[in-house]
Amino acid sequence: MARRRTEGAKSFLAVLPTGTGKSHIVLEDLARFAHTKPSSKALICAPNTTIVDDWRTRISNTLPHLRDRITVCTYGWICRHYAEFSPDHFSYVVIDEAHHAVAPALKRAIQHFDPDFLVGLTATDQRPDKKRLEEVFGSYRVGLSLPEAMEKGIVATARAFRIETNVDLSRVRVNGREYVNADLEKTIRVTSRNELIVDVLQHYFTKGAAGQRQGVVFCVNVRHTKEMERLLNGAGISAKAISGQTRNIQRIMENFRAGRIRFLCSCQMISEGWDYPELGILVMARPTLSRVLYLQQLGRGLRRTSTKRDVFVVDVVDEYGAMVQPCSLHSIFQNPYYVPFGDVLRRDYEPGEWVEVDGIRERVERIVPVEVASFAEKYEGWLSVEQVARDFFVNTGTVNSWIKRGRITPSVSFPFGNKTIHLFSPEDVVATRERLRIPVHDDSTIRDDFFAFLEERDYSLSYKMPFLLSLLGHMDPRTGSAAIEAVLDGYAGFYLRRIERGLPVDRPSCPYTAEFLANRKAVRESMLRNPFEKFERKRFMYHSRDLGEIALNHALLARMGDGDWERVRAQMREDLEDYYARV
Repeated sequence: MARRRTEGAKSFLAVLPTGTGKSHIVLEDLARFAHTKPSSKALICAPNTTIVDDWRTRISNTLPHLRDRITVCTYGWICRHYAEFSPDHFSYVVIDEAHHAVAPALKRAIQHFDPDFLVGLTATDQRPDKKRLEEVFGSYRVGLSLPEAMEKGIVATARAFRIETNVDLSRVRVNGREYVNADLEKTIRVTSRNELIVDVLQHYFTKGAAGQRQGVVFCVNVRHTKEMERLLNGAGISAKAISGQTRNIQRIMENFRAGRIRFLCSCQMISEGWDYPELGILVMARPTLSRVLYLQQLGRGLRRTSTKRDVFVVDVVDEYGAMVQPCSLHSIFQNPYYVPFGDVLRRDYEPGEWVEVDGIRERVERIVPVEVASFAEKYEGWLSVEQVARDFFVNTGTVNSWIKRGRITPSVSFPFGNKTIHLFSPEDVVATRERLRIPVHDDSTIRDDFFAFLEERDYSLSYKMPFLLSLLGHMDPRTGSAAIEAVLDGYAGFYLRRIERGLPVDRPSCPYTAEFLANRKAVRESMLRNPFEKFERKRFMYHSRDLGEIALNHALLARMGDGDWERVRAQMREDLEDYYARV
């Protein structure tokens, strides 16, 4: 990184596997940077408080003399408070788990600052939504691949075991990037499947050194975590379910670290940033098409220590349609040969050979060929109907209509239940854009696009107008964000006032009765579905669930002046008057 600075670079993205010491590299570089610039201040941002605490501990242990000059905070904190700092307040900025950096709220906060050096740290430069990290960090190259790190002994060796089930995933719907969670839950919450997982853990991991290992079972949702907890405890294997709904989670983690709990059954809690070096067993009980998610989960067990050289990865392999194979350890490492508990990097096992690790001793009876071309590899970079709609600046109904009428042809289509999934290759998207003469819509056109959208005056119901007026009335002009509850107050209040005055609420198709408007949850869902989604699909706004905010796209905010916002307000008031005159 120091060399890159001397070459004139102002940003750097370190793409290195989990467990390879990314944080140590940064702290060493930060010490060098601080020595050359004694008055400098640094900012380190991480996705959650657990990672923030880890950073603070590392700084206290390795750079105690710089502790007062380094601000360590969560994404949420900096997204709420960045406007309180001048752009040049921090000379050195670090974004941990940097694949999140292009998320709208975080990207807005990062781009507020103008540091001497911006550093991103991530184990994967891929994102499920295909957004590119070059938007924030510029060009970069992957420094060390996971297989290379494993070969060099920098991270733990992954040992594979596959549990094959007869659960059929072929009819589980896909939303273009991942299985639909509601379908997945109904399909895999099969007692026999979960009992099979417990049987394998009980058979192989209750005796000898392997019986001392601790692990994580990655589950689909909260119900699944509790079911796995119940079955494991029933089999005499101590386990605890954890999720976003879990109380006293700190105490559970303390008991786990103390060895009083052997398995955590997790739902979206410890797939990223959580660090427990001695973790030795990973059970992939949640099928996923996302290489990013699989790698995050795998990364929890890759830390190599003086007492842990291997990590057992138990893939639960269900039946699936030929087009949509989930990720597995073998697909990640592109190894088409499976040997129980074998080193996933090895392809030269021979029948009759013995595999021995941590007291587990298995004879290689035969080499089992496995499919390694997962859905993620087959369709890396391909766009779903929804993604094409966003790229072409139209709605999904328009794209589906084009497909139905033969105006555009998907690159590939395959059935899911009673629906059909369409995907478009990047090359076909470019060719379609050129053939249909669809203009490019990006940050440079966003202001013109916004006004063109408003000037369409497409009002099947009145929702867009009071929503936009409420948002502008509660918006922080510096950040373009407003608390969703405040926006909701203004939005619902508009219709309640009409009812109080004996005026028609809207057209007869509008469900906003006094009773409906009293149900805050229902009104919030209605507001987010329509009108907010109309603006969100055009990339004018986004909903930051973690912060409880609705905010403008930072590129739109940057291009709008005071006169522009008054122009919007005036049009919304005028359009409301015209709309209700017709009603």
